[in-house]
Amino acid sequence: MSDDRFFMDTAFVLAMLNPKDAFHSAAIALLPRVRTAREVWLHDGILIEVANGFAVKYRPSAVDFMDRAYKTANTKVVPLERKLVKRSIELYCKRLDQAGD
Repeated sequence: MSDDRFFMDTAFVLAMLNPKDAFHSAAIALLPRVRTAREVWLHDGILIEVANGFAVKYRPSAVDFMDRAYKTANTKVVPLERKLVKRSIELYCKRLDQAGD
């Protein structure tokens, strides 16, 4: 086990599970480090986005990933609580300088 710590975002998971994704190869190349990391963090919202993204195509892969996320020893799934969502929205609203316009 390494001392690496990762936050796994939706884009990484979608790329990892979808062989046609433009970033699939990069995600797969990073996977050995993720597997041996001390901690891998994600939250319930990411699992919801993965389920939505693969609602039709690659659904079995999404179901398998979501199941393993809760069972893998080095993976921590943070529950989405109303307080956390509200804090996220407040931060988003304060960061108008981050707009892509």
